[in-house]
Order: sequence, then structure tokens, then C-alpha cells
Amino acid sequence: MPVGLLFSSSVRRCFCTSFGRFSLFRSNIELVTRRRLHTTVQHRAINWIVLNDDGYQSPHSAFYIVLPNVPDENPQNNVLLESLESNSDWPPISTGLPDEFYQGTVKYILEMSATLAEHVDFLEEELKQKDALFTFDKVLSPLLKDEGNGYFALSSVQLKMLTDWPECSLTDWKKDFEAIEKLLVNEMSDRAQHQIIVDSVRRIPESELAKIDPWQRRLVELLKLEWDMIGLQPDPRNNNFHAKEQNWTKGLLHEARTHGKRYLTSLLLDPRYANVQVMIKDRNQLKHVPPKILKKLSVGNDPEKGPWKASTDDSSMFDLLKYSNAREQKKELWDSWIARSSFASNDHLFNNSLTIEELRSIYERLSQHIGFKSTAHHQLSSKMIGNPETLRDFIAGLYHRLRPVLIERYEQWCKYAEKEEGIETFGQLRTSDLFYICRREAEHFHGVDTLDLMNHFPVWPTFEKILTVIQFVLGIEFKEILDDSLERCHPSVRIYEVTDKTTNEYLGRFYLDAFARDGKVDKGWIANIWRLKDENKGLDKLVWLVGNIKEEDEMLHYEELEDLLENVGILVHALLTRSPYMHLSRPHAMYSQEWDARDFLKIFFKFFISKPELILSMSSPHLKNGHLLTLQKAQDISLALARGKFWDTWRTLFWADYDLSLFELEKFQDKYYLDLYKEIYAEYFPFPIEHNNFHPCSFIAIFVPHSNACMYYRKLWCEALALDVHQTFDNEGDNLSTANRLKQVWLNNGSLKSQWEMYTQFQGREPNILAISNFYDPILSPLINEEKKYALGC
Repeated sequence: MPVGLLFSSSVRRCFCTSFGRFSLFRSNIELVTRRRLHTTVQHRAINWIVLNDDGYQSPHSAFYIVLPNVPDENPQNNVLLESLESNSDWPPISTGLPDEFYQGTVKYILEMSATLAEHVDFLEEELKQKDALFTFDKVLSPLLKDEGNGYFALSSVQLKMLTDWPECSLTDWKKDFEAIEKLLVNEMSDRAQHQIIVDSVRRIPESELAKIDPWQRRLVELLKLEWDMIGLQPDPRNNNFHAKEQNWTKGLLHEARTHGKRYLTSLLLDPRYANVQVMIKDRNQLKHVPPKILKKLSVGNDPEKGPWKASTDDSSMFDLLKYSNAREQKKELWDSWIARSSFASNDHLFNNSLTIEELRSIYERLSQHIGFKSTAHHQLSSKMIGNPETLRDFIAGLYHRLRPVLIERYEQWCKYAEKEEGIETFGQLRTSDLFYICRREAEHFHGVDTLDLMNHFPVWPTFEKILTVIQFVLGIEFKEILDDSLERCHPSVRIYEVTDKTTNEYLGRFYLDAFARDGKVDKGWIANIWRLKDENKGLDKLVWLVGNIKEEDEMLHYEELEDLLENVGILVHALLTRSPYMHLSRPHAMYSQEWDARDFLKIFFKFFISKPELILSMSSPHLKNGHLLTLQKAQDISLALARGKFWDTWRTLFWADYDLSLFELEKFQDKYYLDLYKEIYAEYFPFPIEHNNFHPCSFIAIFVPHSNACMYYRKLWCEALALDVHQTFDNEGDNLSTANRLKQVWLNNGSLKSQWEMYTQFQGREPNILAISNFYDPILSPLINEEKKYALGC
């Protein structure tokens, strides 16, 4: 049983003192030339003989452990490790070589593993002492000391890999980063779920918890909740009942992972539908495609001349569905997409139907074994929405409000398709047509040309204006730092000092590497926390944003502008949180955290484009004719963009309803997944289902991994919260006063308090769906009382 690079902490203790004898990756010459850092040289180092309880050798014979090859890095020969040891004010992002960053980070993470092994040995001895006193400082503080540096090192590697990395294929680049990211993720998982840590934290008395800081108490609270949610029992080694219970839940989690991998493997290997490709040779069929997507689809030297290709294997399929009128090619892709790994496949081995029922059974048994009525109750009990009943009210409220809108819009889409696109619908459009028709009808209805609109949003002036808008809305100022002593990967990099002008509070520094050059990886806009504030070390908070702008006057399509706004929102959220611990900076995707609200501020920023006055503030004179946007035009733009999103939103609501309906059943046998799918489909869509529509067989977002079950609603939930807060800003009419309350009550706390508690404290009421309903279906008069029962939703 070769374990490979990522091995359990119980095995690490056997040889943690021998790490120095090994080298993790190949020589530096290959690092510079081949760029395959994820490739490891495995060494068979320790043979283990498996014995039964009676001392006889197991029929499994033996297995061996594959030791890691640890880089020979230390603070004397590695600038990244040196900066970590000396608590440097600014990272060596320019002077550090790529291999120093990568191998230095690997070495630091493996040293974290050694620290864990030593600390576990110490706690194990303490647990044997009946009168031993367990405190936060004894149990968790020794581990937390190096976790901040671990995240900082990984973020530094990611930034270095994006901005200053020897040329390599994108596949190798992804494998390099995924390998080191997984190394840290597994280390953090070992720490959070190690049985010795679990037992020690449970031994901390309430009297000791009352003495520690609020963030430390919150961390202990979330850890205990996480253990309860995954069925970790206290001290199973000394309690046969607990041991049996824990082994049962671990077995179910293993089954869930196994069947999840089977589900994904079927999608990848289905010989009939795994990678269906279509070619387009007529440029007129792509006349509404944005320039960057046109270049992405092109397989020739000239994006304007083509030909162009789309595939079910990547996002190009949805690009074609949204922007092209190539009906037959889109139908071919869509029919393949909804039939993957289902009854439509030639080989039953790739049919995911049985796997779906197995996953439902496993999730149900796990949830009920832990003590919940259903998978939905298990998943939602620790989320902001709280329980399936509240989620059902939320979905039902949106359904009743938006269902009449769908019927009306569908008729308008059919009329538009016949009149403007020359499509003979006979009263019914293909599903594959609706992505394109909904968007084009909205632009036509409000007289908006989104390709021409790009001329009002040159990327660099728009970015600078976004910073001004943030100061107007939230009172946060970005002031460029011209200090040359701060290292930059390139002279085009800008560094900003960020201050909350309403309180004169210094928030941190912002590193921006926006322009394209050799050595940068083009992955669009990517933002991350670089380092959290550490008052004990005298270090401030650092965040970074990377883009790939070719020219300063390169134009932004509205979806690219939304992407930029979302990433800036991530940074502002990171800057505002005062949590000294990464997992409390904002909700993370754990059972114990309310991660359905994690993207609130990101979506709040995205909706800047729905506010006419903010559109005007971010826009520039037209690059060709010099005309300025008018307020009326900005209003038309915001209405057109909201109307154009309706089909995607309705489909999201449908999947959220199906997701909840599937997992709120107390007995999964009561309803076959496909029967339920067809029933709900008939309620949502005014046209019959396609004969080959077995979409759940390939809908990863619901079934894999286990933590995704019953969570598809979160996009609509974050939109409802963000639009509700926008409405509060409009109603109160004092941006800075409202923003200060939002920051003090909610954003500054990150995940230190309940998201529901902070939201209701900010609004003075519970969330409702009036704002999101009015966004997708603008109304001119207030709702009457009879309608409010649906609109309030939750």
C-alpha cells in the first residue's frame, strides 16, 4: 500500500526526526527547465508487517510506506524561509527565485507536520494524567503559531507562480500548484481531526474557555461543532461504544468519497459523451461574442477569421450557448451535456444512476447516524439559513413571485426569436436556445448593445474609478505607495495603502499586478489574502490582486467587469475583517461554518453594475465618439443586464429546489431521483422535458463532494442578502453612515459571530426576498398585502 507524498500524521511520528535525509523534488536544473514540481521520486523506506490480534501474520502479507523527499532548504539558503523566521515587513517577491518559493513552502509545511507529531506526543502523555489541566495555550496555541506562516507561504507561492514563473504548460502549472495546495490542506485536516487533538480540546474546562479571547472561544466552538457534524467521538480508544460509532461514520465517509470518485470517473470516461466538439465556420454566427471569448474559441491564427471550436470538456460550451446563434451546434452540445453518464450511454458501466442512489443512501445513513432526520437537516443546521424549512420558504417565495414572470418572458422570447433572429419556434424554443435568446431579448428590449458598451469601460481607467466608488460607498481609501524599497515582480506593479477614512483606521496594504508580460499566467483576475495582521509580530495585513491586462485601454465586457468587481470585493472583505486567524476571516467551506453567506460582499460588489449612478461613476467617455453615458442610458443598462440574467437565475432556482427536495426526504427510497427530477422540471418549465434529459447524472454541483449536498441555493441566497443591503443603502440615503454600521456589525467580525445574528442586527429584521424579486422583476408600485406573504419568503 504505497501512501505517497501525503501520509497520515500517525505514520509521520515514526520518522519525523529523519526528514533531513531526503529531498522532496528533483534537482533544481529540472525545476528551471521542465517545470514539473508535482513529480516526486518515491523511495521504499519502511516495510511493515501486518499482524492479527493473536500475533499471527495477516493474509495481506505486508505493505510499505513511501517517505517524502524533503527539500534541503533553511533560512540560510532560502529567502522565503528567512523572511518567515525574521518576521520581515515585506515578502521577497522579487529577489526570491521560483524554486526557493516552492521548495521553501514545501519544507515549511513538512516542518509543520513534524511540529504536529511532537505536539501530539506531548498531549498523549498529558491525557494519561488524570489531574492534568488542559488550556487553549497548551492544546492549540503551539499549532496556531506556524499556521499563519503556512498560509502566507502558500499565498506567496501562488502569487509567484502567477506572476514570475518559468514557461510551462498550463496543465503542469495546475498540477504544481494543486500538489502544494493539497499538501497544506491535508496538513490542516490532520490537525483539525487528529483524535489526540479532539480529546484534548474536549478536556478544556468551561472555566478556562471563559478566560480566553473571543476569537479563541469561537475557534473552539467551531472545532467542536465540526467534530459533532462529522461524527468524531470523544476518546474512542478507551470506549468500545465510541470506537464502534466512530469507525462506522469513518466508513460511511470513505464510501462517500469512493462513490464520488466513481461518479466523476464515469463523466470523464463515458466514450459517447466525454468530449463532444463542434466547429463553426461562419463568423456571422458569432457576431455577438465578446473579443476575449472569440479568441478563446478560435483554433486559427486570426480570431476574426476562425474557424472556431467549442466542446463539452470545458467552459467553451456555455460561451457558445450564451453568445452564438449557431443553433444546430448548440443543440448537439446541449443534448450531449444532459445525457452524459446516463441511460443514454452505450455502456451501463458509465451510467451514474446507480451511483446517485448509492450516494443518497450513504449521505442519509451518515446524517441519521449522527442524529439528524435527513441529509438536508444535517447540512443546513450549521449554515446561515439554519434549516430546510427556512430554505423551503425562501425557494417557495421566489417561485411564486417569479413563475408568472417566466410565463410572460417565455412568450416574449419566442416572439423575439421569430422576429429578430429568424427562428421558427412554433410556440416553443429549444432549451439550448434560451441562454442566448434571453440575453439578446433583454438587450433588444432596453436598446442596449453590450459590445458597443465596452467602449465606455477601458480596463485601467475603470479600475481606478472602482477604487473611487469604494471610497464613496464604504469610505475606504486606496493611496498608492511609491516607496521603491518594497519589492515588486515588475515595475508595472502598484502597491496601495488602504485606510478606512471614516475612522482613520489603517487596514493594510494592497499589491496589484494587473498588466500582462512574459512569465505571467493568464487566469483572469485572481485575488487572495497574503498575510493577516499580527500585532504580536508588528506585521500589517497584506492582500494581492493579479490580472492580465494587455493594454491600458483594453475594453471590459460587462461580464469581465463583474468578475473584476467580485475580486475587488474579496479583497475589501479580507481587509475589513479583524480576525487574527485565517479560518475566521470569513466563513470557510466546513460543516461548522455558515459558508452559504461567504460570498456576500463579493456579490454586493458585483451588483455595483446594477446601480445606474455607480455605472456612471465607473464609466469613461466612449473611446470612438467621445460621448458620455447618460443617466437614462445607465438605467437601461442596469435593467437590461438584470433581465438578461433571468433564465440563468430561474435554472438556479430549479436546481436549488431539486437539490433540497432530493435530500430532505427521510427515506431516499420514497422517491427515485429521476422521477423527482421530472416532476419538478414540469413545475418549473413551460415546455416538455427532452427525451434524453438525464442531467442529474452529470450535475456535479449537487452530488460531489458530500459537502455540496443541499447547498446549491447559496448563489441565490448571497444575491438576496447583497441586494437587500443595497436596498438598505438606497432607503437610508446616507452611504457612509450605513457603511459604518455594516462594517462594525458584520464585516469587521468576519466569521467571529453567527452570520444570521450579524445580518439581523444590521438590518433590524430577518432576511427577505423583496429586493431580489424586484431586481429580476422590477415593479413600480409596492406589493399589496396579499402578495407580501409570498415575497417575504423567509
